[in-house]
Amino acid sequence: MTIGTTLTAGARARQQRAMDRATRLEIEGFRALRAGRRGEAAEKLALAARLVPDDPGRLANLGAALAVAGDKSAARAALERAVALDPPCAAAFYNLGLLDRADGRFAAARERLERALAVDPDHARARFELAAVLMEQGAHIQAIAAFAAVLAADPGDAEAAGNLARLLEAQGRFGEALARWESLVVEAALPGRIRCLAALGREVEARGLVRARLARHPEDGAALLKALAGGPRGFLPRRLDGV
Repeated sequence: MTIGTTLTAGARARQQRAMDRATRLEIEGFRALRAGRRGEAAEKLALAARLVPDDPGRLANLGAALAVAGDKSAARAALERAVALDPPCAAAFYNLGLLDRADGRFAAARERLERALAVDPDHARARFELAAVLMEQGAHIQAIAAFAAVLAADPGDAEAAGNLARLLEAQGRFGEALARWESLVVEAALPGRIRCLAALGREVEARGLVRARLARHPEDGAALLKALAGGPRGFLPRRLDGV
């Protein structure tokens, strides 16, 4: 004899009403969060999670709101509940990874972010955060590969391109680093370009970029000198205005 587990029509209707209300509460909660009303957002998302218990996605949303509200302990508890449920929730693993990274627990953060990507290989933010954690751990070769993967998926990610350029530069791969710096059409890439040009023996070009920058912004001399620190020995003058 098989025991049936089919819900009655009334039970299904009650379940649907609870899910509909939970969805409305989530929408209201995220509106409150965007408006900066963090406490209200956490309350609404907590109620949504109670209305539909054991829903990994709703628990992940609650954990995210609690983290933004500054209640890390409660956020972690909600997210740990979410990752213990089935099906696995990439957002919950991702948010736990962010909390671990913020606390300096890089090994734990790496594990969480890898789990997020195992659940959802297209989770772009998890891919970026994993690359950043690898960089912070000093696993530069792996971080280079990870940031390259980020850029393969999103060639316009300027932050990933800048981090990849810095890592390549630190590994002495100046030609590749220069190509990355030159792909960034922002002033912040200029010191990297100059350092790599000098390292490649192209000091005339490097000095030309310094002169051009100082001609436009003479007040930037001290800041540029600081940004160029660590470049090829003997390249930097004692004072940039004498370049």
